[in-house]
Amino acid sequence: MLKYLKFLLKSTNQHGVHSPFVYAYVTRGLYRGKKYRGPVHRRILFRTIAYFGIGSIHIAEASDERLSASLKTCFPGIAINPAERPRITCYNKPLIPGEVSRFLSETDFKGDHILVLEKIHRNKTAEKTWEMVKKNGKVVVTIDLFYAGIVFFREGQAREDFIIRP
Repeated sequence: MLKYLKFLLKSTNQHGVHSPFVYAYVTRGLYRGKKYRGPVHRRILFRTIAYFGIGSIHIAEASDERLSASLKTCFPGIAINPAERPRITCYNKPLIPGEVSRFLSETDFKGDHILVLEKIHRNKTAEKTWEMVKKNGKVVVTIDLFYAGIVFFREGQAREDFIIRP
């Protein structure tokens, strides 16, 4: 509860965002997007998929059958863990610095790729990992939504970190 209160004090809504790309995503995708059921971090993931028209997703915890089933129900045509490069990656495993660092260094992220990290404030280790992700050289834009972190690798975009109320 205390973590969330601290988050609220630091965060802003769409009016504190000066990036047209992030402003459009927050207002049209997160705030006015289709309503989905489930935990907040999953609703954020689903609204992100819907807003960007994502057709393929890689799920880091491949054995998460409930997530796969929910994705197939809400997005019937989505390819889950395809052989070709997916457009979005959902890192739904517990955030561990070494593991996430290796994942970031081994993965070839293109400019249109989106990384969704679930439960970034779950514990001190997850928060430390989130801070490490934000400092990674491949990362261009991060959005801390408390329940999830969104990472963009957009080319030509200014390097920025946002803290936004979901």
